[in-house]
Amino acid sequence: MGLTSNNLVIAAVVAALLLFAATIWLWPRLSGRGVAPVLGRVGMLLGTQLTVFAAVGLFANQSFGFYGSWSDLFGTQDEPGVVVDHDTPGTRVRVTETRHLAVDGGSSPKVAGRVEKVNIQGPVSGIASPAYIYLPPEYFRPEYARRT
Repeated sequence: MGLTSNNLVIAAVVAALLLFAATIWLWPRLSGRGVAPVLGRVGMLLGTQLTVFAAVGLFANQSFGFYGSWSDLFGTQDEPGVVVDHDTPGTRVRVTETRHLAVDGGSSPKVAGRVEKVNIQGPVSGIASPAYIYLPPEYFRPEYARRT
């Protein structure tokens, strides 16, 4: 099961629900005094909480794409990721303001770079949010035009 698969999220939710039901069912049996019943209750609560947090975390990862695979999560991915553009033609980022940096030669972007204020609009929600983008000096120098 992939890290972002529906099956994994469903399995985590089912596991959380089963552990919750088991906790409710076993709680009267673990109501005795002594170390063993207390450890049993703590273990049941801890297990239920961990599975609930895992289910919520997996759902958030699936929704927002924090990690794309298990190797990405554990840091064992050797090759760089591939960026795929699924965007439709058009502009969702609009430059609203340009600022020069307050350093010697800052009026020239080839010397100090430039800061641009942009408005980013969500394709589905339509919500627009401002952001600042720093473009380094190399961005404006012709000798760096072919570098990626």
